[in-house]
Amino acid sequence: MDFFALCIYAEIDFSGICVVIVSVQRGRHLGVARVIFDCDSTLVTIEGIDELARLMGQEKYIADLTRRAMNGEMPLEQVYAERLALLRPTRAALAEIGRQYRRHLIPDAADVIAALQHAGVQVFIVSGGLLGAVLDLAKFLRVPADHVRAVPVEFDQLRGDWWKYWRFGDNPDERYIAFAPTPLAESSGKIAVVRELAAGVRAMLVGDGSTDLAAKDAVHLFVGFGGVARRAPVVQGAEVFIERATLAPILPLALGRKNAARFEGTDFARVFANGLNEIKTGQVVIKNLAFRQRVMGAHSKMAEKKFRILVAEDIGAEGLEILRGAPDAQIDVKPGLARDALMASIGEYDAVIVRSSVQLDAPALGAARRLKVAARAGVGLDNIDIAAATLTGAMVMNVPEANNIAAAEHTIALMLALCRRVPQASASLRGGKWDRKSFTGIQLNDKTLGIIGLGRIGSLVAVRARSFGMNLIAFDPYVAEEHAESLHVELVEQLDDLLARADIITLHVQLTNETRNLIGAAQIARMKPGARLINVARGGLVDPSALHDGLTSGKLAGAALDVFPKEPPFEDELTTRLFQLPNVLATPHLGASTLEAQSDVSIQIAHQVLDALRGTSYRNIVNLPFAEGADHRAIAPYMTLAEKIGLLQIQLAHGRANELQVQVAFHGDEVKPHVKPLTVALLKGLLTPILNAEGVNYVNAPRLAQDRGIVVQQAVFPASEDYANVIICRVTTAHEKRLIAGTLFARTQPRIVRIDDIPMDALPFGYALIVLSRDMPGVIGKVGTRLGAASVNIAEYRLGRDLAGGTALSFITLDSPAPESVLTELRELPEIIDVKQVQL
Repeated sequence: MDFFALCIYAEIDFSGICVVIVSVQRGRHLGVARVIFDCDSTLVTIEGIDELARLMGQEKYIADLTRRAMNGEMPLEQVYAERLALLRPTRAALAEIGRQYRRHLIPDAADVIAALQHAGVQVFIVSGGLLGAVLDLAKFLRVPADHVRAVPVEFDQLRGDWWKYWRFGDNPDERYIAFAPTPLAESSGKIAVVRELAAGVRAMLVGDGSTDLAAKDAVHLFVGFGGVARRAPVVQGAEVFIERATLAPILPLALGRKNAARFEGTDFARVFANGLNEIKTGQVVIKNLAFRQRVMGAHSKMAEKKFRILVAEDIGAEGLEILRGAPDAQIDVKPGLARDALMASIGEYDAVIVRSSVQLDAPALGAARRLKVAARAGVGLDNIDIAAATLTGAMVMNVPEANNIAAAEHTIALMLALCRRVPQASASLRGGKWDRKSFTGIQLNDKTLGIIGLGRIGSLVAVRARSFGMNLIAFDPYVAEEHAESLHVELVEQLDDLLARADIITLHVQLTNETRNLIGAAQIARMKPGARLINVARGGLVDPSALHDGLTSGKLAGAALDVFPKEPPFEDELTTRLFQLPNVLATPHLGASTLEAQSDVSIQIAHQVLDALRGTSYRNIVNLPFAEGADHRAIAPYMTLAEKIGLLQIQLAHGRANELQVQVAFHGDEVKPHVKPLTVALLKGLLTPILNAEGVNYVNAPRLAQDRGIVVQQAVFPASEDYANVIICRVTTAHEKRLIAGTLFARTQPRIVRIDDIPMDALPFGYALIVLSRDMPGVIGKVGTRLGAASVNIAEYRLGRDLAGGTALSFITLDSPAPESVLTELRELPEIIDVKQVQL
């Protein structure tokens, strides 16, 4: 594998003075009643005003002004006046600063604020920065707009030099002319605001600058923050000083021992524990020994209680025996629990185990204040709101393989029963008739079975069907030829080919937006006369109205269904019409209903739940992307970076997904220990556009890649000359090779730093156009003009080139996707080599 020398692209990040106020409503057990965070260089890693200066090309001088202000060397009024003389920001420029705030959050800032809110906290933002940008950050952090105090700005109509500002977004027609009157633009303004907010309550102030230190006497406790900027006066003057870029210590510092119980059974308990660990290991300096002892005693009772597990539906006795035998677990078995009873009691449990009837939707998960694990004793997760569970910090798990054999065998059973008309013959005989002529069937030998989806279950069906002497064909664009050949299955290129050739068609794919109504009127019209259809996968794959028409017209000889769009299906008129047809065989979702499958499922889910609660193993967690024992918060930004690289690679690639060869190199001490999870994250990015976000997660990505013949090679190296830690990925298809490299800025901010031979500095978020062109004048203007004519707003325009007059690459971040007509126009320009639109 050959690699390259990466080029350094420096970025300067600065801003104004921001403060977050946290006010407690139910705070009688809290150590303080309000917590006040400085925002810039405390809550986020940048200084917003100076980031604005960077956008305006005045970063060097403005940065010096900010440094002098933060160190107390210059009156704040003078700083604002001189900034005003240099900067003329537009509304769009303020919006860009808001986006930068969101991208540069301290990694655990949102979790800490959410934990405080979980404990009954209200959040206020008080800022010496500009109001528009701070409001954007407040919205992201779910802080109400009326809880924001910042420096308002006044605008006037822009005259003359509007072209200087177009790159910030929306072709602005207004320009900043003055700060509106506010105490926050004065030297003593923050002191006055903090004193007002802290009056009559126990308040904590957290900040990094001299203005924060000056307000120290207005609060009960001042905490200096050195995770971004370490200022000597703050280090000396703070009663407590946080050394590293984490806000987790704020929880034990602010809430105290008695309030630790509020986080039992939630993901916030881990944030609380992380904060305690920072204090314990000396990363937080506490000058008052008595206060330190009180804080460190807060964790002592958190592990005394047993895990409480609710089994809300019937599972196998073997699994229950494992759960009941766990010394650190208390088990409540309540099958048939009514919805009201579930809502009333779910907040008492650390884990809930369900099958398919109980709905763990957003309201139920919202009431589960201590839930750590939402477990599905089965495969599908349709009855668990994964997004809501993730938001509350609950891990979602299933048992993806225990039912596979049962589902495959049920497919064969339905195929045999359908082809030999077994149910109809049985009903006739039980009705007193001896009718042998009316139920003549067909044999499976030498018939062609079309398998749509050659994954785990589809492959098991193929093995069993071959024993009947069937000819096997399959459609799955993401399965390797070698896998199909090992099963003696012929892969077809198009779904229409399978439909036209198969005597019997069986479905084994996930239900996604792309596969919903995969079999409709057009597909049935392309099937052989007399074909038969079997669905043991997901009800939404087949259009019931089109199926009814195909069965009643004689186009289809029969259908066997185990799944339905709505279950139970009796209130769905389109489905119940099918039950009246003599050539329809239906079962009530019995694909997993065997004694062996239920036993295996119960055993596996019991072990998985206990392991996850104990933190010893995280098998089959669909929303937890980290390796066992890893500090998932520390590697989370690298996981995001790796996934973004994968997303970008697959969307730029030409060729089939099962032709990919992937080479990944990890440079640097921070990434080398995490090769496996970072590779998984990269694979998830590669596969997500193919299989859709719901079908791919950090657990199944490696297997899905292997099933599709995606070969991955990994290598680790010391730090490169230009970046301490970098991930380099080369993807090879039958048509091309492409190399993409990425790193983190400030250990939290993903950046794409090279695409092939072209150095880059691009933020991999949202919609983007990747434009490869000749390096010549006028290209940027032509691209911008066509996007503007289509009302597509440019958020960022990043440009790199291999050499002067050579090849240039534009990485253009958009606020909305560009229409296909615009892409066609761009491709027709003689200067343009290639254009791709991606979503990251």
